[in-house]
Amino acid sequence: MKKFKILFGLLIYLIIVGISLNIYAATEDIQWTDFSQASVTLVDRKESEYREYDLKFENVTFDTEESTKYYVFIVNEIEKLEKFEIEKKDEVLENIATEVWTSSSEKIVPYSKMNPFIDRNNDIYVWIVEGKLNEEGTYEFKNVLSGKKVEKPSMGKLGERIGITFDVHYGSMSTRIHMYEPCDSNENRKITLQLGKVTDYDVLLSMKEKEANRLQKLMDYAKDKKEDEVITKEVTLGTYFDLLGGVDLEKNAYYYVYSILDNENNKYRTIEDIELFQYVGPKDSSLYYVGEYDALASYNSLGFIWDNIEAYKLDSDRTENGDGQTNDGKEEQVKDDTLSKGTLPFTGEGILIFGLIIMIIVVGAYYGIRIKGLKNIK
Repeated sequence: MKKFKILFGLLIYLIIVGISLNIYAATEDIQWTDFSQASVTLVDRKESEYREYDLKFENVTFDTEESTKYYVFIVNEIEKLEKFEIEKKDEVLENIATEVWTSSSEKIVPYSKMNPFIDRNNDIYVWIVEGKLNEEGTYEFKNVLSGKKVEKPSMGKLGERIGITFDVHYGSMSTRIHMYEPCDSNENRKITLQLGKVTDYDVLLSMKEKEANRLQKLMDYAKDKKEDEVITKEVTLGTYFDLLGGVDLEKNAYYYVYSILDNENNKYRTIEDIELFQYVGPKDSSLYYVGEYDALASYNSLGFIWDNIEAYKLDSDRTENGDGQTNDGKEEQVKDDTLSKGTLPFTGEGILIFGLIIMIIVVGAYYGIRIKGLKNIK
């Protein structure tokens, strides 16, 4: 009996060890995706003037098993990566992942989800947890990509970041803002617009001649304007408003719109832009909705024409304070309209000499007549 108990116990032990070894072997047999050579980049779709960046993965072979899942996490602060060390359960990962891929998923993170991370001032990091079924039919998880830093794209050039249009919307003038630069649209972001008249000949000429730094010149000019020389309006992105309401504009004159998106104390990047417009006149009162009608025609639109900008040249040559200095620092020769261009015959010594000559002639004539009269006396 004693031998039987020993043999029975040994059998139970071997069964337990065998099961453990089988589970261990099953776990070790799982082939996890190799991300060691993977490149992770933001790629512009280039489908429109909007800059739309998908996060793409290359040099990696994804598992095509239907049961395999990839949980993708995007963060801006590397300290937040510690949250992925939590107990890995499918329902937990599903709820907190930025993106969950299955076998049929395109292995990208779309631009709509990447925009907020690009817009933040911090760097971008990617973390991927892979989930696979073992032989027991339960999920096992592994961090296959940990804290991979992604390079942000550079900001677009001036004139390609923020678009402003002025059109008729349901019978009323409407100003619309188009954010071409990726930004976090889920927040109630504030943007400030400044409208001002351009009267500087050098700035206008630079725009007309399409100089390489023309928009930077225009922006510098706009930033130098005084508060009482511009119309300023702060609005929320996505709202309808009229920047031109109650503003008197000069037909065919040139105006700039300087726009800057609030960075909320450096939480986001500073996105600012500048654009040149020409006022083509008020809206037709019969219009109800015309998407292409522009009260202010953009510099790059067909409605914009270059009028006689030479009229601004004299004002551009002078400084705003009127101190007689030109923009290059040389003293300006101020024209004095009180001075005659020719010789003045009746001024100063000329008048005295002329008076003496007249006096001599008169005295001479007098005595001549007197002497002649005396000769006739008998």
